[in-house]
Amino acid sequence: MAKTLSPSAILSRVLTALALLAASVAWAGFVFLRTVGDPQRSSRVARAVLDDPTARAEVARQLSGAVVGAVEAAGLPAGDPRLAGVLDAMLTDKRLTDALLEVVSSAHATALGETPTRPTRLDSGVVTLVLRDQLAVLDPRLAAAVPEIATDPIELPTVEVPGIATARSVLADAVGPLAMVALVAAGAAFALGGRARVLRRVGVWAVGAGLLWVVVPRLAVWAAERWLIDLAATARAVVEATSAGVTSAATGLVVLGVGCWWGGFVWDRAVRAWAVTPRPATVARPQR
Repeated sequence: MAKTLSPSAILSRVLTALALLAASVAWAGFVFLRTVGDPQRSSRVARAVLDDPTARAEVARQLSGAVVGAVEAAGLPAGDPRLAGVLDAMLTDKRLTDALLEVVSSAHATALGETPTRPTRLDSGVVTLVLRDQLAVLDPRLAAAVPEIATDPIELPTVEVPGIATARSVLADAVGPLAMVALVAAGAAFALGGRARVLRRVGVWAVGAGLLWVVVPRLAVWAAERWLIDLAATARAVVEATSAGVTSAATGLVVLGVGCWWGGFVWDRAVRAWAVTPRPATVARPQR
C-alpha cells in the first residue's frame, strides 16, 4: 500500500521543484552574462586568440587575402615562404593588435545587439604601415613599393542569435531575483520536512549544473575541430577565454553540491539513529 504524503510533505516537494527550476534559470543566466553575453570580455578573448600561435596563424590567413595583393605588387611572390613570417610578425606588432582588439570588440558588441563604439574595420593605414615595417626587415625596396591596402573585417567564429539583446536585458534583471526565489523556496522546503531528501535533491542539482559547465566548453571545442577546421585553434582560444569567467563559480557549485548531497545522507542516518534510540520509561508518580 502506497504511503500517503502529508500536506506539508507535498508542499515541501513542490517548493523543492520550484527552487531547482528557479536555480536552473538563474545559473543559466549567470553563465550567459559572464561569458558570451559579456561585451567587456571580447577584448580578453581577442587577446587570447592573438597570444595563441596556432590561432594567430589562422587569423593571419584571414589577413593574408588583403596583404598578399600588396606584397605581390611590391615584388614578393605570394608563394614566398618568408610571407608567413611577415604575417606572423605583423600580428605581434602592438599597433596592429590594438586595432584588431577594437575590431573584435565591435564585432562582439554587434553580435550582442549593441551599437559598437569602436571601429568595425581594420584601419588600412595601420595595416599598410605595419606591413611596410616588417618587409623593411627583408628588403627596404619591397617596403617602399607596398601600395595602400584595403582591408576586410577579420573573420572570427561568432554566432548571431535573434533577440539576444532582449535576452541579455531580461536575464540581467532576473538572475538576482530568481536566485533569491531558489534560496527561499529551498529553505521553506527544508523547514517543512523531508530535510534529507531536500538536501540530496539540491546537492544532485548543484553537482550536475557545475559539471555541465565543465562539459559544454569541451563539446564546443570538439564541434569546432570538426566543423570549423580552418578556425579550430581560434575557436578553442575563444572558448577557453570565454569560459574562464565561470570556472571558479562552477567549481564552487560542485563543492556545495557534494556537501549538500553528503549532508542529506548524514541527516537521514542521524534521524534514523535517533528514532531507534531507546528512551527511559517515564515512571508515573503514585497518587496521594
